[in-house]
Amino acid sequence: MKKRLMSLLCAFPLVANAQTLHIAGQDYLIQGGASGTFQYHNHSASNIEAMGTALNDVIVGLISQDKEALLSIDAAVGNLQQQDFLYTTAPSPPMDLGLLYGWFNLRPDNNFHLELGLIETRSSYESTISFQNPHVTMGATRRTQANYYTGFRLNAELPELPVHVYAEFSAPDNVSVTQLSAGLDWRHGQHHISFNYSTVGEERRTVNSHANVRLHSLLSIGYNADYHTRPNFPDGLNANAFGIAGYLALHMGTISIPLRAEIIDDGDTNIYGLGRTYSLTVSPTKHFGEHMTARLDGFYVQSNTKPFKDERGFVNSQIGVTLQLIWAF
Repeated sequence: MKKRLMSLLCAFPLVANAQTLHIAGQDYLIQGGASGTFQYHNHSASNIEAMGTALNDVIVGLISQDKEALLSIDAAVGNLQQQDFLYTTAPSPPMDLGLLYGWFNLRPDNNFHLELGLIETRSSYESTISFQNPHVTMGATRRTQANYYTGFRLNAELPELPVHVYAEFSAPDNVSVTQLSAGLDWRHGQHHISFNYSTVGEERRTVNSHANVRLHSLLSIGYNADYHTRPNFPDGLNANAFGIAGYLALHMGTISIPLRAEIIDDGDTNIYGLGRTYSLTVSPTKHFGEHMTARLDGFYVQSNTKPFKDERGFVNSQIGVTLQLIWAF
């Protein structure tokens, strides 16, 4: 496993110099990177140790650049170790390298296309890949939003508005039933607003919205909001849950300072698994040239449940600090 990982990492600079790859008459942009962290939490949670190091992300991906081709592919291989306040998706080591996502794009018309395969969600402000995210630690609101899942998505562009609308059918790995969803995206320059409605069988109905607006060259703001309800929930219990995260970032040349404030409320649903929780995260970031980045991620989270633990037992708050080093292209 270590040989495979080192071979992939050593190959990154060679791939980065290429920038694009020509396959079957089409140009594909090559993107990827690797990140590692040292973290300290004053309490542990789930399978997160209070202190340790980890290789978070190793990824190499191909992105089709021909938006008029009848058939093209988007795909990436590698491994992601995602972490929020409670959970890390996979301990490190070991790190298994495999297909992260991959789908076919069928485009019979410039304003209509179909995505089919292991597709990426459109319903989240935060990225699955930590070094493309403003924070190392993902927000609690992100816990309910799928990453990549098997399915298909019908997309239509309405250029006169300009609005992108879509509908999808999928089978996320973390649920036992299929999911139907529809949404729209509005983009203008560096401004983006998205709305999404989804159903997960008879288990859940969700309305989601997120946005990012660049107010000035020095300042951007955004939000990510979810509202969930469980149909057929037992009488007398609160069948609703919500999460709201607000984002603000200062941009000063090679330095940025993202800030996230968040509140979630599970009601009686346990959809987020955190009860009623507040959190604050700040992540000063420094870029060193085109490929290297260092980031210090600090957060405070408090819950009305007791999801964290130390030698004294379970507690309702946690402080965490993570240093992340990134090499990306």
